[in-house]
Amino acid sequence: MVGPERGRQVVIGALVVLNISQLQIMSAIPCSAIARILAPSFLLCNGKIGMDYRQALGVSLRRVRKSRGLTQEAFTSVSSRTHMSELERGVIGITVEKLIEIAEVMEVHPLTVLLDSFSSYEGLSPAKLLDQIALEQVTINGNSSDHD
Repeated sequence: MVGPERGRQVVIGALVVLNISQLQIMSAIPCSAIARILAPSFLLCNGKIGMDYRQALGVSLRRVRKSRGLTQEAFTSVSSRTHMSELERGVIGITVEKLIEIAEVMEVHPLTVLLDSFSSYEGLSPAKLLDQIALEQVTINGNSSDHD
């Protein structure tokens, strides 16, 4: 993913080479703004090198699809093969409705795909993210864990 530091340059992805001073300036720019400029390249956000979110989601869609033994053609009832390819490459974004449809074909909960993608994007384990979500839900909903 990331090449070694070469003098005063850092290689990000296969195409983007930035000087250390450029990286320091970029660290003050919101990651979403950088992602619009560099996407789908790898980028530096908050001192970490990683993927933009669309790319992380695409990687997760591909990983889950392959783990279920499905080809892109298996999604023709909800999406074209070209559309699936663009989603998996992070070229385009996805709506919640489309994510639900794709997750149904894969026979997984849509949150499974989102959890996997946020885990990659944030560099945190799924268990750590689930713990964070559980705490946030207590704050939002109080101590009740059963909501109909």
